Amino acid sequence: MGAEQAVQKASRWESSATVAINTNWFVNNLQPARRGMSAKFTVQMLVPTSTVVEFDITDGTVNKTGTVNDGVALVADTWQQFDVIIPAGYSFNIQHATTTQNVACHVFESSGNADI
Repeated sequence: MGAEQAVQKASRWESSATVAINTNWFVNNLQPARRGMSAKFTVQMLVPTSTVVEFDITDGTVNKTGTVNDGVALVADTWQQFDVIIPAGYSFNIQHATTTQNVACHVFESSGNADI
């Protein structure tokens, strides 16, 4: 995954890395800090080249993939923010679909035991 710099601070993760297409942005999947509880995550991302971005959500057996921004490519060089609720027992990662690029991403766990 290139020169990844991923840092976890409490319920906050950061990544700034050169990432190939269809490759996880984080080495390890992100999951709610409190095991057995759902959580809401706020994800801020910046891509230098316009691209479609996907969340890959898994319980370790079943993977569910969905695009952000209704499947519309994110605008290049513009910070964009999305919220995602991760059910108890699941984790997630992020991928993109266009060319190898240096992505920047901040993820904050904004609430534990989110209503889903």
